Amino acid sequence: MRRVWELKKKSLTQAANEFSERSPVLDVVGIQEVEAEWRAMVLFHTQTLAQRPDGTIKTATPVLIGIRYHERFLSEVPHPCEIVTVLQPVRIFHPNCNPAGAMCLGHPTVGIGLDAILHQVWAGLNYNMRIVNTRPYEILNPAAANFVRSNAERFPLSVQGIFEQAKG
Repeated sequence: MRRVWELKKKSLTQAANEFSERSPVLDVVGIQEVEAEWRAMVLFHTQTLAQRPDGTIKTATPVLIGIRYHERFLSEVPHPCEIVTVLQPVRIFHPNCNPAGAMCLGHPTVGIGLDAILHQVWAGLNYNMRIVNTRPYEILNPAAANFVRSNAERFPLSVQGIFEQAKG
């Protein structure tokens, strides 16, 4: 299993660098390999919703996320909230993020690829409503889910894909 893990870490690094090169909206800030984990910090040049200390909702940009990929993900399904953490903006206001910034990725599979993670995070941050879950009892932030349902005309924040140049 150790050789498989070493190959997976190389594959994750290669995929991260390819995304960073190809995407005008994504930059890899750093990659760290530790014994049983591969970690990356990724900066998305997009806006998403955040809540100010006074409770008002605003758009905030850019978005910095941390990705944690553990060796055991090759043989067992990861918990949906243990892969991605939104580090900036603080107080992200999203139905699928808890107050600490952990982003729920729904139903990740064993050996989930970095491409799937990055595309799903991109769609979630931009409120692609095919990805964002606002169903009661399946969300991490009920207030954000209510806001999204009540303001559906505001979403998505961007229709741009992860590999598309911004329009205008």
